[in-house]
Amino acid sequence: MKKVSILFIALLSISLGFVSCSDGEDGLPGKPGLDGDPGQPGSNGEPGADGNDGNNAIGYDELTQYGSVTVNLEGTRPDNVPFESSVAFKYSNTQVIDGIDVANNVTSLYSARFLSTPDGAYQDVYLESLLTVDNLGEDNEVLGDLIFLITNLPVVGEDNKYFVLNVAFQQANPTDIIQNFAFDATNNHLTYSYSFSVNADNNTSGFDLNVSGEVDVYLLDKLN
Repeated sequence: MKKVSILFIALLSISLGFVSCSDGEDGLPGKPGLDGDPGQPGSNGEPGADGNDGNNAIGYDELTQYGSVTVNLEGTRPDNVPFESSVAFKYSNTQVIDGIDVANNVTSLYSARFLSTPDGAYQDVYLESLLTVDNLGEDNEVLGDLIFLITNLPVVGEDNKYFVLNVAFQQANPTDIIQNFAFDATNNHLTYSYSFSVNADNNTSGFDLNVSGEVDVYLLDKLN
């Protein structure tokens, strides 16, 4: 009986100890530890795939469908600095329009192209050319006169300085400055290459100017 009492007391003490341990209140939170050092940056990811090409702006195709005139310029700026520039006049409109005129076996082929989208208020940079041809399409076909005009073309240098170039050129019998002339009367497709020099008095650079390029246009011919 005495052994049983001692065992009971021992078990009771142990059970009270468990209750005491399990029912005790949590201690206060400890202070946060210091932030660790930043990790090393990850390696760069692979480049993404190229996006799709954008569509041309509305009206672009309509304004450029009749061909263009390329111009290569080589000369000297008004501040006596040499320059080279290449531009493409590829926009047409319905105000400064093309034309074909025939009189006394002489065909006049007139074309006009703008540097960018034509707008009466904001865009007045354009190129005009008039080429006359005697007996066009015949065995005795002969080039007659060439008139070539550039109006209000900004020429910007690598130093971000610019001047506005105007050019006026005319030559009779231009067989020495026009090559590969061709005209298709079925669709008014005119092509030729050209190369000539403009003296200082006939361009706003104040110096002699070399001009060359390609004409590849479809002329618009107004019905009478």
